Amino acid sequence: MTKWIVAALAALLLAGCGGEPSEETGLFDEAGFIAEIEKEEKVQDAAVDDDRIYIAVFDDGTPRDGYAGYVCEVARDFAEGDLNSRMISIIDAVASVRDGEFKRLGKHRCEL
Repeated sequence: MTKWIVAALAALLLAGCGGEPSEETGLFDEAGFIAEIEKEEKVQDAAVDDDRIYIAVFDDGTPRDGYAGYVCEVARDFAEGDLNSRMISIIDAVASVRDGEFKRLGKHRCEL
């Protein structure tokens, strides 16, 4: 199932590309962040692009805005210097695979 989630997230990332991000002078350790956040039992997959962080979880019917805020705190541990903010989207892992749709369960604008 993870391969399907990764493929769905990659398609979402590519579809969301556009516009030029402003210049960043800091560093964000994407690999380190993904390795850390995927230790969370509820996380099924994670992906990062220039201005977004996607976390796929199973939808248990609860709002995930608070969890997105927590993900932001984890992301800050992997950021250094002057970075653009990133939108953290918590998405339904099943809908991504089954329907290819982006069902957002929670979000948070993260100032890194």
